[in-house]
Amino acid sequence: MTEIEKVDFRWSENHVAHGIKIDRLGTSAIRTDFFQVGSVRTAQPIPPDGMYYFEMTVKRPGKHVGSMMGGFYWLGICTDEVDNWDGVWWKDYRKEFCWAMRSESDSGSSRGDTQGRAELLSPHKKQADVWVSGSAVGSGSVVGFCVDSSKGKLWFYRDQELVDERPAFRELPRDVDLFAFVTLYHPGSSAQISARHVPSSRPDDDHDVAGFDGFYTCWSREFVGPGLKLSSNLLRAAFENKVSQGKSMSVRSEAEIPLDIGEHFFELSISIPGQHKGACLQGGFYLGVCGESFDCWEGTWEWNERSRVDIWALNDSFNLEQGEVSWAEFARRQWDKTISLDGISAVGYGSETKPSGHSRPLPGFGNEDRVGFLVERTNDGGQTRTLIRTFKNGKHVGTFFKFQGLPRLWACATLFPHHGACAELHYD
Repeated sequence: MTEIEKVDFRWSENHVAHGIKIDRLGTSAIRTDFFQVGSVRTAQPIPPDGMYYFEMTVKRPGKHVGSMMGGFYWLGICTDEVDNWDGVWWKDYRKEFCWAMRSESDSGSSRGDTQGRAELLSPHKKQADVWVSGSAVGSGSVVGFCVDSSKGKLWFYRDQELVDERPAFRELPRDVDLFAFVTLYHPGSSAQISARHVPSSRPDDDHDVAGFDGFYTCWSREFVGPGLKLSSNLLRAAFENKVSQGKSMSVRSEAEIPLDIGEHFFELSISIPGQHKGACLQGGFYLGVCGESFDCWEGTWEWNERSRVDIWALNDSFNLEQGEVSWAEFARRQWDKTISLDGISAVGYGSETKPSGHSRPLPGFGNEDRVGFLVERTNDGGQTRTLIRTFKNGKHVGTFFKFQGLPRLWACATLFPHHGACAELHYD
């Protein structure tokens, strides 16, 4: 089990809003102007490997300990891309480089920090999400940060108690420097950063997603079509302003799905700007898994037998009200019509008349629908097998593929050329 180390930070004189003053020790920052919101970050980055703990205490004048502060107080992590510390960073480009907790939500109550809810904002979110009940932070409350730099996770504590066993963020980038920062809203408000002892309650390194062990990764910088742009946290891959010559683009995950015996779960989605949730995508959009021999990142692979190698993917097929699958043997075959999708073993629990075991065609997916894949690796008396089940918005919808053995697999997505179309990995 990884040991949690406390780390001693100082506020940076070179990365601070004009209206914020830092004390001589560098541990306390106070907002002195009346003009605009201001932020400040630490001088030192969080160490790149291991688990680390530090604390912040934010106070608003005139508020007793634990009472809601009102306004926009943010505590979080940012990258070195943030170069301006004045104003409302959560409404401009700087949001793409910050993972932060707001002390309270606009819909929060005045019942104090034991009942209110904080908000969480990260680069791939259009707006902040209301967090768990009791997560709000009051004036004078001590907020602890536990950062797992190796796995890109962040947990929050309040007064040495873990707010939520699940990480607030799971997608912190692991290849850039990360810094702690705070945003002060009211004149006279202050933030102190310190390194007290590590709490006795430590977070769990492995959290179940939808009841299964989560497989955490990001999109690969190497195995991605040239027309796709990756977000700073590498969880979103989207067509840039120019759709590249009308060609489809594909991307696979950085890490492969573990070969360990057990269950490994991940979720993907595809979205198109301007479409409502669940709307038909109408095109060659695919979500699934691929092997190391798949190598078609630019262009259409589904109708090309030479390119359609080592891939198993689900087409949206929403306009047909049923899902379709493609793999080496076939392109766009109805999900309930094939006996042996991988040419080795039967799929599901069916019979000769209903090979997949499904009484009706399985559903496709639409805009922003989350498609989950549960990869089950088993060893029964020396016989190893891999079974993939598929979920839609958290609900199990059917068996996807079966394999003999433990093949190497990666999460993958294919985007049909459409302005702003985006494939996203989800961990919340």
